[in-house]
Amino acid sequence: MTKFHLPTLQTVLLTVGKNTGRHDARRKFFSKYGFTNVKWVVGRRTHNHHHGAREMAIQTLESYSAPFLWLEDDARVLPAYQDIIDVPDDADVAYLGGHSSGAAWKAEQAMRRQREVELLSLAKHVQFPPGWPRPALFCETQHDGWIRLLSMVGGHAILWISDHVQKEFLRLLKTDHTNKPYDVTFALHQWRYIVYCLKAPWFYQADGRHDRVTQLYYTGEVVL
Repeated sequence: MTKFHLPTLQTVLLTVGKNTGRHDARRKFFSKYGFTNVKWVVGRRTHNHHHGAREMAIQTLESYSAPFLWLEDDARVLPAYQDIIDVPDDADVAYLGGHSSGAAWKAEQAMRRQREVELLSLAKHVQFPPGWPRPALFCETQHDGWIRLLSMVGGHAILWISDHVQKEFLRLLKTDHTNKPYDVTFALHQWRYIVYCLKAPWFYQADGRHDRVTQLYYTGEVVL
């Protein structure tokens, strides 16, 4: 396992200028938990929110080098949080917060507390290795406390570890001209790399829409 001390690790906050309430909350979080190496990426306001967010994601991946912690401005800390995180040695990317939705299907059994999951009609864009029974949201791993992501949406707390894979995701964003949300672009290609997610999330998305589905703790069985 590889250790990262989050308060001293380079942290990048993705935000827009209008979100002043979120800015105050983030400053309080950084102060309370002793984060000392924080950079802000302030995106421009756009008519299409997802277009502006994609621009901001590209700017972030172009401007900073792994390893770094990526936080959206609506990311809020959960009780499981610790200053030091042990990540599997082979990890390219580690999500420190999860989501109950996949990029192309419903995953009703993925988390026991889940009720309804919105289906994004993107299945035709997803390709998986031969022999897989069907597309999956995630699968189990040999690493305690972690699942391996295959196609999970959500991008509120991401630890970028591999510089090469970071550049690959940047390339994917730049070459995807469909105007999908950037976390969906990420999700559609997670299976190609070693992308882990905490079973007990350390951060959730407090935006008034995804609060519940990003606080779910994985307790189920393998979903394939």
